Amino acid sequence: MTDKSVPQPLLIVIFVFVAAFAIPAVAQDKWTSARSTNFHLIGDAKEAEIRRVATRLEQFREVFVQLFPSLRYSSPVPTTVIVFRNEKAFRPYKPQSADGKAAKWVAGYFSPREDANYIVLSTEGESRQTYQTIYHEYVHYLVNNSFGRSRVPPWFNEGLAEYYDQFSIEGDIRVNLGDLNNNHLYTLQNTKLIPLQQFFSIDYFTLHQQGSHSANIFYAQSWALMHYLIHGKGGNRANEINAYLNAIGKGETPEAAFRAAFKTSFEEMEKELRRYVGQSTYKGFQITFKNKLVFDDEIKTEPMSLAAANAYLGDLLLGSGRIEEAEARLAESLAAETDNILANSTMGMAKMRQRKFADAKGFLEKARRAETAGHLVHYRYAYVLSREAMDGNGWVANYSDEAARTIRESLRKAIAANPNFPESYSLLAFIALVRNDEIDDAIGQIRTALRLSPGNENYMLHLAGLHGRKRDFDEAKRLAEGVYKTAQDPNVRTRARSVLQNVSDLQRYSEREKKIAGGQAEPDIGESGLRRQSVVVVGADEELTEEKLKELAAAAELESLNRILRKPQAGEKRILGHLNGIECSRDSITFLIEEGSATVRLTSKDFQGLELTSYVDVPDLQIGCGSIKQPIWAVITYVPEQDQKKKTAGRIIAIDIVPERLKSIE
Repeated sequence: MTDKSVPQPLLIVIFVFVAAFAIPAVAQDKWTSARSTNFHLIGDAKEAEIRRVATRLEQFREVFVQLFPSLRYSSPVPTTVIVFRNEKAFRPYKPQSADGKAAKWVAGYFSPREDANYIVLSTEGESRQTYQTIYHEYVHYLVNNSFGRSRVPPWFNEGLAEYYDQFSIEGDIRVNLGDLNNNHLYTLQNTKLIPLQQFFSIDYFTLHQQGSHSANIFYAQSWALMHYLIHGKGGNRANEINAYLNAIGKGETPEAAFRAAFKTSFEEMEKELRRYVGQSTYKGFQITFKNKLVFDDEIKTEPMSLAAANAYLGDLLLGSGRIEEAEARLAESLAAETDNILANSTMGMAKMRQRKFADAKGFLEKARRAETAGHLVHYRYAYVLSREAMDGNGWVANYSDEAARTIRESLRKAIAANPNFPESYSLLAFIALVRNDEIDDAIGQIRTALRLSPGNENYMLHLAGLHGRKRDFDEAKRLAEGVYKTAQDPNVRTRARSVLQNVSDLQRYSEREKKIAGGQAEPDIGESGLRRQSVVVVGADEELTEEKLKELAAAAELESLNRILRKPQAGEKRILGHLNGIECSRDSITFLIEEGSATVRLTSKDFQGLELTSYVDVPDLQIGCGSIKQPIWAVITYVPEQDQKKKTAGRIIAIDIVPERLKSIE
């Protein structure tokens, strides 16, 4: 049969599934660097084995390109593949479980990051399973890079990845697609399918919150639906997948794109899927290319020093949050090659993680002095400077003129070196957002970042904040609400909620000010809160002196502030007082608030879930474990939960930092 979704000249036949043959690796001490068209590989495996890995990855990518030509395959960040000679060499770099031990079952993995992607595997006992996770996550990366993770529904993203992680190739010319996933098939044949109306409504956050059993059903059904769309009805639906992707790319909603591409209702598709899952035999494709998919002539290799290898290994470990181990590898690298650019810049980032900013800047400044310093060095230097102004919880009140100028200069160098790296534009926009300046330029910069990395949730929230600064409140809310509804990461959802709250506060304050000013003047709303420029009062009976105007303005500001403060929800209470200290223990954080002559103790399990809003400039704002540098006057929202043993009054929800002259709350 002929599958119309695969471009000619390709011959497609029904095939019998065959397991891949494993070729053991032999230990070797030297490191090799290899570059193929789309990947950079390094490893202590034999050169022939590294070449084979490069070929496998290029083959998978090439097949995917031909089947889905509409996807974006150019990556804004490089992909480095680390190929270890055996399991022993691989083990220290495997993902770790909660107990800190290496996950023994991992044969290979894909680690996407903002500044680099890593694929890591061992050639010892190399098998189909070695590449399965890599293929799966690489498909996610390609889809997310093309459309943005938030724009492609989970069923499609997971279904496509589950389908393609069964990919195999024989003789460099015959590609096997559609191999059965027996675990998924068993799950589906022993449980009820999720009704498609409900199935299609599951977003990433909902999926993340589900238990393992429900999640397994979702993944199994996603795989089955994708298998049916590609192979069902004689493969006639396969072209509709590209139509669906094109519709998503044009901004249509997933539901509208589904109905337009597949030309059927959810109910009818559900009936077709039930019949498909219930059958006893399944067909797959074997795609035979006219020419072998060989890339050996394109792969260039050269010896690599151990110091250079350690720089990459340190960067890999740092990206996994293993700072001490990363520092050890980087120190070895720098001991042998003191000017290694990657080792110096990565060591700078490691020191930044420890808040050793002087050391961090020293390493990065050394890297910047190199003639071959690339965009990543300049970006990392700017990033360290941006973090230096933040407290330990990532909060920043403002950037000085000098700091902003230095950061922006470094970012412009990064953009000149690589105009396709989106993080440089994002950080430029963030500086403008904090300082409340150059807003129009910042909107252009963050849109460039989104063009390079579509759907990036952090970029979308930056853009929402910038539209809030422009008083384009509807657009700001639309962007932030979109992230809040689709984000899987609880921290991203918390940030989206905070952006929505801030935008709503700004909107209410702006509307209130217009009424106070009689439509003749607007307040200046800055990053850190509320600053009045002028107030015009119409129809007063008494003479309005400058002093009286100031008094009226102050009263109006406090009245307006009271209106926009976060209102307590059901079961919540508020108090007004000084935040004096924070006590941290292994399992909780206790906030000490002085309310009148009493001290109220409130708890939280972490800082991430806490809502913080500031309506005043607080120099050197520090909110972290330990004493507060300067007591902070704030409205504290909490849920009363008395704990006599810990002497705490409840669980803290929000901190609104307000002017000292606010003496009561409504």
